Amino acid sequence: MRGLVYRSFVCFEGASVILFFGSLAGNAGLIEAGEKAHAELRARGYTVASESQPVRVYSAQSGHDLEERKGASWQPGRIFLRESPAGSSSAAVYLRHELMHEAVHRTCGEAHPIWAAEAAAIAFSGELAKEDDVHAVSSSAWAGLRRR
Repeated sequence: MRGLVYRSFVCFEGASVILFFGSLAGNAGLIEAGEKAHAELRARGYTVASESQPVRVYSAQSGHDLEERKGASWQPGRIFLRESPAGSSSAAVYLRHELMHEAVHRTCGEAHPIWAAEAAAIAFSGELAKEDDVHAVSSSAWAGLRRR
């Protein structure tokens, strides 16, 4: 029985590009938001997670994985996400932010200034957008950022 469970986990992992663990694994809305963000990043030309190199998303615990005031954090290949972050931004917004960091890392490696990666993550996540003040980033602006 134990081997059967392990094999089914490996099959699941092999078929996914974003893997959710813990309480996040059952959050259909968050999984959908992650898949949508992943597709948008791929459409914009970024190198994104793949079946052979997925990104793993773990439920964050205060004091263990994440500072109390943060909604998420990123390390190459791993995202630590608070399911119910404090403040006005949702977990989906934080997930989009961290997925952009992952895409920038996979696309550029270390060949980008930190401020540019953070600006791209903030713009992509929509965390600063307000319903009455949304300004879409032009494709030429994205192309310029990618060139830099």
